[in-house]
Amino acid sequence: MSISLFNQNLKEARRDALVSHYLATHDFSSLPEGSSVTTADDLYEYLLLDTKISNAVTTSRLAEAISSLQLFIHRSLEGYEGKLADTATPYLAQDAFLNNWDQYNKRYSTWAGKEKLRFYAGNYVEPSLRIGKTELFEKLENTLNQGKLTSIAAKNSLVSFVADMDDFAYMKFLCATPGNKDNVLFITGFLNEKYYGRKVLLDTSIHNDDCKPILWEGWQSLPPNIKDPIKNVVVLNYKSNNLQCSWSSYDKLINDGSGLGYLIRNYTWVLKRNGNWQLTHTEVENTFINSHSYEASCNNIDEKTYNMFFSHQGGEGNKYHLKGVLSYDIKARELVIKNVEQLSENTKLQLVVELDGEAISDRINPGNTFSQLIPLDKGETLTIAAYDSYNRYASRLDFKLKIDSNFSSPYSFSEKDTSNNVWLVDANNQQKYFTVDTASLFGQLSENLEANTENLLTYENQKLIADNGLWYYNGDKNVVGGGAFSGPYSQYLWELFFHAPYLIATRFATEQRFEEAERWYKYIFNSAGYRDEDGHILTDENGQPRYWNCYPLQQDVAWDSLTDMPASTDPDVIATADPMHYKLAIFQHTLDLLIARGDAAYRLLERDTLTEAKMYYIQAQQLLGPRPDIRMTNTWDNPTLSAEADVIQDPVTRSGEGVPLTFAQWLRAGDANEMGDGDFLPPYNDVLLAYWDKLDIRLYNLRHNLSLDGQPLSLPLFAAPVDPAELHRQQSGGNGIQGDVSPADRADTGWRYPLLAVKAQEAVSRLREFGSGLLAALEKQDSEKVTMLLQSQQSSVLGLQQEIAQNNLDSLNAELAALNSSREGLVLNQKYYTSLINGDLSAAEVAGLALRGGSMVGNTAAAIALFPAGVMRAIPNIFGLANGGHDLGAPVEAAAQGLQVSAQVLDQAAAISEITASYRRRAEDWRQQSELAAKSIEETDNRIDSLKAQIAMQQKQIALAEMEYANQQAYLDLYNSCFTGLTLYSWMVSRLSSLYYQLYDATIPVCIQAREALKREFGSSKTDSIFSTPVWNDLYQGLLAGEGLTTELQKLENVWIQNSANGLEATRTVSLAAVRGEESGSLSAAIADVLNKGTDKSAVGKLTLENNIFSAVLDMSTLQLADDYGPTSSNKTLFTKSIAVTLPTLLGPYQDIAATLSDDKGTVATLSHGIQDTGRFVVNFDDSRFLPFEGRDPRTMTLTLSIFNVKDAGDAAPNQRSIVENLSDIIFHIRYIMRNR
Repeated sequence: MSISLFNQNLKEARRDALVSHYLATHDFSSLPEGSSVTTADDLYEYLLLDTKISNAVTTSRLAEAISSLQLFIHRSLEGYEGKLADTATPYLAQDAFLNNWDQYNKRYSTWAGKEKLRFYAGNYVEPSLRIGKTELFEKLENTLNQGKLTSIAAKNSLVSFVADMDDFAYMKFLCATPGNKDNVLFITGFLNEKYYGRKVLLDTSIHNDDCKPILWEGWQSLPPNIKDPIKNVVVLNYKSNNLQCSWSSYDKLINDGSGLGYLIRNYTWVLKRNGNWQLTHTEVENTFINSHSYEASCNNIDEKTYNMFFSHQGGEGNKYHLKGVLSYDIKARELVIKNVEQLSENTKLQLVVELDGEAISDRINPGNTFSQLIPLDKGETLTIAAYDSYNRYASRLDFKLKIDSNFSSPYSFSEKDTSNNVWLVDANNQQKYFTVDTASLFGQLSENLEANTENLLTYENQKLIADNGLWYYNGDKNVVGGGAFSGPYSQYLWELFFHAPYLIATRFATEQRFEEAERWYKYIFNSAGYRDEDGHILTDENGQPRYWNCYPLQQDVAWDSLTDMPASTDPDVIATADPMHYKLAIFQHTLDLLIARGDAAYRLLERDTLTEAKMYYIQAQQLLGPRPDIRMTNTWDNPTLSAEADVIQDPVTRSGEGVPLTFAQWLRAGDANEMGDGDFLPPYNDVLLAYWDKLDIRLYNLRHNLSLDGQPLSLPLFAAPVDPAELHRQQSGGNGIQGDVSPADRADTGWRYPLLAVKAQEAVSRLREFGSGLLAALEKQDSEKVTMLLQSQQSSVLGLQQEIAQNNLDSLNAELAALNSSREGLVLNQKYYTSLINGDLSAAEVAGLALRGGSMVGNTAAAIALFPAGVMRAIPNIFGLANGGHDLGAPVEAAAQGLQVSAQVLDQAAAISEITASYRRRAEDWRQQSELAAKSIEETDNRIDSLKAQIAMQQKQIALAEMEYANQQAYLDLYNSCFTGLTLYSWMVSRLSSLYYQLYDATIPVCIQAREALKREFGSSKTDSIFSTPVWNDLYQGLLAGEGLTTELQKLENVWIQNSANGLEATRTVSLAAVRGEESGSLSAAIADVLNKGTDKSAVGKLTLENNIFSAVLDMSTLQLADDYGPTSSNKTLFTKSIAVTLPTLLGPYQDIAATLSDDKGTVATLSHGIQDTGRFVVNFDDSRFLPFEGRDPRTMTLTLSIFNVKDAGDAAPNQRSIVENLSDIIFHIRYIMRNR
């Protein structure tokens, strides 16, 4: 048995003995009844320490204490330690320590990373990763991602963004509802036939009078299916951890017998986690019933409505009468001033009069008047509002002001526009509103943007917005909520003036378009400061130099206290609360831009570009300032836990003076000042500290003639002039495909053309597939738009048909009513004539005929009596001297009278006969009229039967129309809610457009790299004309770009086929000693002289020893390779195939060489064995990779051999001095190909 195993067994036996002793001697009486500790496992649960741990585990008391604490928290959260105390509730709140236990805090590594993110949120702010973007910003970002980013495209996106902001400024606020917490509000609005919602976070409970909005989220589109909501009431509510949108609308017109009415349909939609709305509930009612169970305050404010305030300007103690008359209007629910128009609506309203915070209320019915005598002192303000009995809808109240006859002092009158107010009424009938008035502000934004982008993003413009964009809360008290950058549209302003330029600048920087990136970064920050025409630095209104163009960043000059930091792991949330983090992020991105520009210039390896790189590095270093003096110490006061806890519970500010640190002070201090955590300080900002290291290593390499990756350089004092033809080709190619590729993506990859050609064809094939998919999605989107338009039109037509059918039914019913009325008249006529017929002659008529008959009889008797009277008159009746008195004509007269009487009798008889005949004809007429009425009644009955049949048919037609309309609506609802609908295809088009351009952006470099590989083998004259024509057209979303690239790739293939088999292959072996003209044929003497601190006097093949690096330089232009083969090599271009090195020296067993061979373009090959060493494990001329230096013109190359760690004799390893001392020569094996020009 080994000693280690014996010791391990001994320690484990001792451990077991201690466990047994503890179990036997410890008092466990404090355990709950029924519990016991008898085994090591029981002891582990009791102590929360593993008593079976072996000697192999390395630990400490502190580590075990932390483990036990972690285990205790785990067990407590899982319920193994009993019920949690009430004091643990705050730790379980959102984003609290225990709430994030599983995600972050249960492991030290994730907790430490989270804390570093919270302390240094600015390090991790990336515009593309920001959470909580508004829909407008997402639209801007998608637009920028759908094509090549240019300044014009960026400006157009900003124009669209500001135009949409202008629209939102005219948003019509509808409803405000409490959220899932008492400090959360949901507000709905209406704009351009669309409905929107937003969330507002208050600093305290909404029930507090002084609650203030502190966070206004952006407007979010509500379900597109909202159509004609009743009273424009659309309400957001939070239920079951989901955001719900509810509204009601008229479904269809019905007639229940008592009159016409509408069916009401209630809708409820839920916002899913994927951001889509889904219909979850629909309900139909016969009458309008407010189905919302939550309290809402809604206002639909006409532009001409306003609140009215009366201020007393007279003496003390005067009064006036306020007399209100109710006029309820279902479409206007706001206090207005106009002539009273009484409407008889059955509702009860409450008139609330608030005077300096004291509310006077009374309920009034329609048609009644309400009078209240209110004393009003000088300077006081009166606010009047009306609400219904449910406190849901603010109603319109018309009122008049009546001045008391004993009061002579005048009153001042003013109007206040409330069209931008968000109203909320609490359970105590107390009103609150938040004023959101920014329409004129955004109009000014559009005007500035129309001029140019610079005018829009100027500091002066932002200051004007901040000054004029004040907003109010609890508007009756005129309490200022803040400036524009903290108000209802603050998120949009931040996105416009900070996040959008930040995103665009970062995108330009990523694509290595440094000039554009710098221009857009300067819309936020300028390290040189913003200056006037005379070069003097500008100052802000506080007299501070202006380095920040973003107004809120210029105003924020100190770090906030850590206690005010939001409990969030989102760096943007933290930076929004304390914009100093945004300033740090922009500062670091500015440093990244300067370093990237320097690196790009450094890699060109020309004297001028190295000077340019040094300029950028020095500029970045000056911005950073001196490196912070970080004092590392191993001392530790070893405080007790209780003492340290007391120190942590009494935090102090970041600076020792008790005042916040400025940005510069914080940089110098390295954020290592007291932070309120006692002896525990946050980690250093290693991201910021790394910038000093980056710049130091780059400046060191520059100042020691090393490349960016530390290889020795051998550069001419002046670079060779660029071929004008090459310069012209590059310039013309800038507008083509090559202009879409950054210099880094055009760099040589080291792969040969055949492999890259295959990869390029595969990438282009995928691009064409994406293009086909995008075209299909566009077609589907257009088809869905057409279908939706047709279905909407069809729905409107069916609705009109339903109304027409109902109108036809109403017409038929009216016609039926007319026929029934006409029939009733005919029946009355028939009854009338029938009664006349049945009644025959009336009593008067019979009496008249009888009297006429009696008169005729009397006349006949009179005629009979007249004749004897005439005869008797002819007899004398006087007797005397003469007889007289007789009338001889009397008989004749009597006869004539008798004849006359007879004629009269005959005339009376004729009259009686005529009357009797007329009565008979009259009776016949009555009989005919009765029969005609009967026939008309029969005809009317037939017409009524026909009309009833038509009505029945029309009712069926209406039922059919209603069914068709209902089916159409059901189809339309289903169509709108289908997953594969317009919303999906619109999203697909947007997403595919973005991915399509990204794929194009990723495909272009592969194609260009294939061209560069071919150029490396055959020269630029045969390839530079390829990929010079643009293939992407933004107007048509880049469709057919894949086909264009396929054409260019085929051109490359043709060049390869035509030239790959041509060329003369040659080899040249060069001895450096021979090139130097060494008489001995050996470099030993020259090498020894250099190793002994001497200086090599040779003009060619120069040897040096600097910084323990032995170097040998070969200028291949001195080899005159073009003359090796006489006329055969004339008029040909030479291309290097490979360069190998042989180092004749003494090597020990298993000894290698650590050396490099580099050229003047930065190509490096590592040498390990020194025998025809090319820098590759195996030399394969058919390899898919280029060999080092392959493709270079061997006539213009300068090679540098570097052997590292050449130290003084006796120095510690690694030391290659002996290898260099035994080096007799340096042999170069040069293989090259001669091709026709």
